[in-house]
Amino acid sequence: MSVSTTGEYIYPSWEKVLAKEYPLSRYVYVYVDPNRPLHPNVVEFLRGVLSYEGQEIVAQNAAFLPLPASVVEEELRKLELFATNATKPSKLNLLNTKK
Repeated sequence: MSVSTTGEYIYPSWEKVLAKEYPLSRYVYVYVDPNRPLHPNVVEFLRGVLSYEGQEIVAQNAAFLPLPASVVEEELRKLELFATNATKPSKLNLLNTKK
């Protein structure tokens, strides 16, 4: 895969995806309504997905890569804003896909 017709070809490795160098990788987002509170069960589910154990499960699935620790920390911070009814972003990054 190349970003352009004259560019260098990039092999689709896990390392290239995690480094955001492979052009066909993207995050999977969960979009939420910032004007409505999240149900406590949804908050717990999302915490589970973002937990170490949740990201380990993601790593076992061939279609997804776990999120880098810095992204998990940021998304958990956003989730806490939702859970405490503070200022709310409208989306959360949950998975890093290589497709």
